[in-house]
Amino acid sequence: PISYGEFSLDASGNWVYRPDDRRLQPLGTGQSAVESFTVSSADGTTHAVRITVQGTNDTPVLSGATPAATAFAGRSRALGGVLRFTDPDSGDIHAAGVEPVAGQEGLDPGVLSVIVAAEPDPDEDGTLQWSYVPPLSRDDLTPGEVSDAQFLIRVTDEHGAQAIRTATLH
Repeated sequence: PISYGEFSLDASGNWVYRPDDRRLQPLGTGQSAVESFTVSSADGTTHAVRITVQGTNDTPVLSGATPAATAFAGRSRALGGVLRFTDPDSGDIHAAGVEPVAGQEGLDPGVLSVIVAAEPDPDEDGTLQWSYVPPLSRDDLTPGEVSDAQFLIRVTDEHGAQAIRTATLH
């Protein structure tokens, strides 16, 4: 069985339970675990001490290189890649989303799409697959000139906790 903390008992019969946050991380919202310890009294009788630990919702974490792409005037092509993420809560289901950063009105930023390609597990990161299609027409750019478009990339767990990363695409 997994131990989620350390139990100690002093000579006077006082006990202390110290939870280990690192071991508690896999427990998510609505999950709990019970630990039982048997202690002996000075007169030799045994007693069971049961401790219930409750999980909480932890925020997913995005890692790796932020999507970056460059589309030069007259040479638009689709680009793509992978962004990795973890979630300390074991078994959470995730959704990915993307939206343009506010304040880019009038700019054709192209299209950035993000999907959850693989859920994380204790041994491997989850992955977000991203693809970017630059605007079809960038006649307003001179050769060699680039124009930035910014997007917010989100990964959200089923309980609403989310990680956000800003991607700047040219």
